[in-house]
Amino acid sequence: MRISQEFFPKVKTYIGFAIKSKAVAIGTDNILSAKGVKLIILDEALSENSASKLKAKAQKESTKIIFTDSLGELSSRESLKAIGIKNAQLAEAITSTIVLSDKES
Repeated sequence: MRISQEFFPKVKTYIGFAIKSKAVAIGTDNILSAKGVKLIILDEALSENSASKLKAKAQKESTKIIFTDSLGELSSRESLKAIGIKNAQLAEAITSTIVLSDKES
């Protein structure tokens, strides 16, 4: 799934809320060890090995996973390649926004 420019600010705001409320796991190792991750967002620049580990966790725990080419910009942390959202409402809001942007494309 790709985030359209129209919905980019909205998704960035949701990710910012999650970070401020500490409802995130940042980085591959933290996501792998975290409990209660509802959504995993991966940057396309993430290494294949790390991506495969996170995909396996997502499949095992029935967690949604989204790929983007601009996670650093979305999170205001340029070097960020993986983030896990733990708050169910924020995860659903992000997913709904991205699905909406896909339907309008």
